[in-house]
Amino acid sequence: MADGQIALIAKVKAKDGQTAALKAELNSMIEPTRAEPGCIKYDLHVSSEDDSSFMFYEIWQSKEDLD
Repeated sequence: MADGQIALIAKVKAKDGQTAALKAELNSMIEPTRAEPGCIKYDLHVSSEDDSSFMFYEIWQSKEDLD
């Protein structure tokens, strides 16, 4: 990773009965976030063991871009 870049992982778990709604909300965030200045990677993953557990893997050009 280049100097100054920030990588992070954000984990989210849906409440009982809210998996589909949370997945839709998380998916709606992908395109606008990827369009933000400094966004290098913004990928959503779903656990293969628990479909109510989600993870974003993000890489940003700088902390300022992340903020």
